Amino acid sequence: YAAAGIVEYWVVDLVNRQLHVHTGPDTAAAKYASVTVHGDTAKVAPCVAADCELDLAWLFGPAKAE
Repeated sequence: YAAAGIVEYWVVDLVNRQLHVHTGPDTAAAKYASVTVHGDTAKVAPCVAADCELDLAWLFGPAKAE
């Protein structure tokens, strides 16, 4: 995705209840300059719609008891 110039790329990790946000594409190197990992209680908004916040607690739902 970085090689194609996709500005922001999200990966939802359901097993670990995390959201990985890749930003700052380097098209020549085909990689992202920044990758941040957000836990299941974070609220995250895409860079192109900063007012559209996603509550990860809603996305992941209640944590399973161990």
